[in-house]
Amino acid sequence: MNKAVGPPLDAARVRKVLVIRNDNIGDVLCTTPALTALRRRFPTAHLAILVASYAREAVAGNPDVDEVLAYTKHKHRPDGGRLGAWREMARLFARIRARRYDVAVAMRAHFSGSLGWLTLLSGAPCRIGYAPPPRHPLRFCITHPMPLPTQPAHEVERCLRLLEPLGVRAENPTLMLARDATAEAAARESLRSQGAPRESALVAFHVSSRRANRWPAERFAALADWAAKQGAGVVLVEPPGEAEAVRAVAGRMARPPILYRTASFRDLAALLAQCRICVCCDGGAMHVAAAVGTATVAIFGAADPRRWAPWGRGHRVLWRDGIAEAVTLEEAQAAVAEVWNGGA
Repeated sequence: MNKAVGPPLDAARVRKVLVIRNDNIGDVLCTTPALTALRRRFPTAHLAILVASYAREAVAGNPDVDEVLAYTKHKHRPDGGRLGAWREMARLFARIRARRYDVAVAMRAHFSGSLGWLTLLSGAPCRIGYAPPPRHPLRFCITHPMPLPTQPAHEVERCLRLLEPLGVRAENPTLMLARDATAEAAARESLRSQGAPRESALVAFHVSSRRANRWPAERFAALADWAAKQGAGVVLVEPPGEAEAVRAVAGRMARPPILYRTASFRDLAALLAQCRICVCCDGGAMHVAAAVGTATVAIFGAADPRRWAPWGRGHRVLWRDGIAEAVTLEEAQAAVAEVWNGGA
């Protein structure tokens, strides 16, 4: 049984809330419905979110948030140094503790030592999170533990469940990503300059992914060629550091695609907002597409789509035996056709 070990939670006295989400871009985007629900429940409260620096753009400009706080993990620092990372964290948490937050929410489904320390160092007297294992040495970091879901649940739902002690409920939760009109105008102009047909809807192919989620390059190429034959404008997305994976697909295509390099998160979001469909493997790009309202055909490997599927309507998930390569070309073609025709 998980019992509160901190002061009683009085929602009427909540004036400052800190949400802590120290993982990836897609995970942070799945947290945004909870931020919206918190804002509706506490319209005048100071609401901040603490994220890793590489995920900051996922909540930059979010209208539900008063402040975005970010830190750089030592493994992502140019010098790789722990000492510099600790100094940065010390300065950041001095600022956070000076805010005197009433509540901190450890917004992850599984407790970790780093999440526990971040939550404890916030200085908030009420610290909500999913319950650490019974014998975990840092279980005291969470004062108001919540039991883990016993049934499969989407990450969006898991995040919202953590807010129940605050009396927070959400109706029709949706992802929130602040759109950048300037970046989107630049994306439209770039697509036109590369010959994107005005009369055709665009299908973006984001082929890079973690090793456990990869779909074969030859199938991506065949699917892209098939989409072109159906009248789609094919855009092959090249994120930083993925030139080799993208060329492996482009080199197998019968028709040259539009190669679109995205140098930043904003570039990617702006591009995907111009497309009718995004075909991708499970990963951050999938959640970005869903957040900007682009229908997604997502190929899953090891991850469970019951938890990580693109949130919202109009998407299609392909998952077979936990192995991305087990998904056939014919299944992918049928899924794209279904989404294209509005049947997902």
